[in-house]
Amino acid sequence: VVARSLAASGCEPGMTLQNAYGYGLFTGGLGLHYGAEKLGMTVVPISGGNTEKQIMLLKDFQADAICATPSYALTVAEEIKKRGESLESLNLKFAILGSEPWSEALRQEVEGSLNIKASNIYGLSEIIGPGVSNEDYEEQGTGSYIWEDHFFPEIVDEKTGEPVPYGQPGVLVITTLTKEALPLVRYWTGDITTLTYEYSKKRTHIKMGPIIGRADDMMIIRGVNFFHTQIADFIPEFPELSPNYQVVLTKPKNMDAVEVGFEINPDYFASQGFTCDNLNDESNYACCKLISNIHKKIRDNIGLGMNVKLYQVDELPKSEGGKLNRIIDNRHL
Repeated sequence: VVARSLAASGCEPGMTLQNAYGYGLFTGGLGLHYGAEKLGMTVVPISGGNTEKQIMLLKDFQADAICATPSYALTVAEEIKKRGESLESLNLKFAILGSEPWSEALRQEVEGSLNIKASNIYGLSEIIGPGVSNEDYEEQGTGSYIWEDHFFPEIVDEKTGEPVPYGQPGVLVITTLTKEALPLVRYWTGDITTLTYEYSKKRTHIKMGPIIGRADDMMIIRGVNFFHTQIADFIPEFPELSPNYQVVLTKPKNMDAVEVGFEINPDYFASQGFTCDNLNDESNYACCKLISNIHKKIRDNIGLGMNVKLYQVDELPKSEGGKLNRIIDNRHL
């Protein structure tokens, strides 16, 4: 299924894959490694992190594709830009990204920065690891094909466990059909998504939509259900922002409060003649207006009032090869 997923991502026998997923006990590194070999690819097994060496090996071995978490792919792209490296020195064509939720804004950022096509791969360690489903690189944004000859998917209500109407969101549960060791029946993934055949064009398999959130990381803030991915969804509407953000939860005076931090896009600020100094100061009119517009967008889209804070590039945490935690919950401190 990993070989099939890589093929759906645009990879072919004879290509080289730079594997920036973690090896060891994490299923991503080994799963992608052996799936790539099954397809007939050469694998550069660098694992996650060590961004300087990642870039050196991309240039030395001329990999056609790279696999990593989406946030780490962005870290590599930003480091290439920071070092002034020319994309012509690379041979990258495809990226296979997964292991954490990501947005269309992040996809566009990675694709534009590396001049590649980026596809989503989905999996779970309990089911098999990577390769439960995958986007087709020619059908981006329409969902990921679930390989139904190996996995039987269902969508159920988060509270009752009962099936939901076709096409409606709910929790994905999976039954393994061909797994011989530790077969699972109706395994509760905790991932909230949809299932539909509506966008299945090149294959007969059903498609799962983007992960809306997780049943166990849904935040209930002052009675409102909130997923941090709702923040990522509207970032493309603000060219002043980079895709990097962080949600911090606190509980002053026994009342939940949310602060969302955004990194600015310095290139946009420079192109408009805006200053990047004193980002959160009332004297910076452009930033004050931006913060006000973000406030309104959050309230209109999510129904919550949140504090908004702007950060310079690299001030918020970035992935160093693994999953990036977008939520800091300080409510119990």
